[in-house]
Amino acid sequence: MSTLYRPAVSGITPQIVDKTQLLSANLLRAISQQISDMIGPVVGGFLVAAIGLYIAYTVNAITFLLSALFVSFIAIRSTKKKAEDTPTEKPTFWKDFTQGWVAIKKRPRLGVFGKQKMHETAIKNVSTCQHYC
Repeated sequence: MSTLYRPAVSGITPQIVDKTQLLSANLLRAISQQISDMIGPVVGGFLVAAIGLYIAYTVNAITFLLSALFVSFIAIRSTKKKAEDTPTEKPTFWKDFTQGWVAIKKRPRLGVFGKQKMHETAIKNVSTCQHYC
């Protein structure tokens, strides 16, 4: 997921944050990302050892869903200038999400890349589980 998430966050940050706060926002994002990259596997390993693999994966799935829910409430400023005679339609998370899936379906190579990354992650998780489960 980070293959798609990290570039998207980097690209959307200037639309969320004022120019005067952009440097600070990028710094805080980078710091939190590095900390989560260091602490995440430790917490994940602890959860698997303490409560079991399936419950740990369920907790992980719930946190992803909560994250998606919170992200859907972020207000994004439009970078395009609209003509006055064009009706303004407020973008929504689900509309953008659907358009993204349509774009992936139109570009088979992009879908293959995404599937490849998901398979790599699954293989990594299974190999980690074989050592610690």
